[in-house]
Amino acid sequence: MLSGNACPATPNVNQPLLGRGTIVIAPYPVGFQAPWTLDRVDLRVHHWQGTGTDTLRQMSPGEYTIVWGEVQGYVVVGGAEQHTQHLYDDETITFEVTYELPWKDIIIDVEPDEVEAGWYVDGPSFHDESGDGDYVIEEMPPGEYTIEWGDHTGYATPPESTAVHTSASDLVFHGIYVPE
Repeated sequence: MLSGNACPATPNVNQPLLGRGTIVIAPYPVGFQAPWTLDRVDLRVHHWQGTGTDTLRQMSPGEYTIVWGEVQGYVVVGGAEQHTQHLYDDETITFEVTYELPWKDIIIDVEPDEVEAGWYVDGPSFHDESGDGDYVIEEMPPGEYTIEWGDHTGYATPPESTAVHTSASDLVFHGIYVPE
């Protein structure tokens, strides 16, 4: 019961609620539309879902778990497809993930097999390697690669070759040495 000039308090709908926080959801590369689900479990389950970057404001404090969805043809770097963080009063937490194309192998095939000729492979982002004979360079990033073949006595040296390595399959360089 109200007495005198008292009146009930009117909430200010433009003022943020106290004790609330912000959750930023940030898949990389920027603008990547990765699906996600976010859950908070206390006395009941709270569930949000979306794709791509998002900012959730006025979130209640508590423990939040995000699960990043699959994107065909891509992998989550580090395999961290699920992550949990605690949101405290008036705090911002960020859930980040990086998706990338899977890395495939580069196979060096020297023919004939008994020729142990040297070679040098140069690729993107300072990915280079050298060796002799048949060899597999494991898990190389997509991009353009060039191989230079070394000389071997009694054989004609194959020409330098450049090819684009994709995430669809392994890249094979065939170095065919022909007797002179």
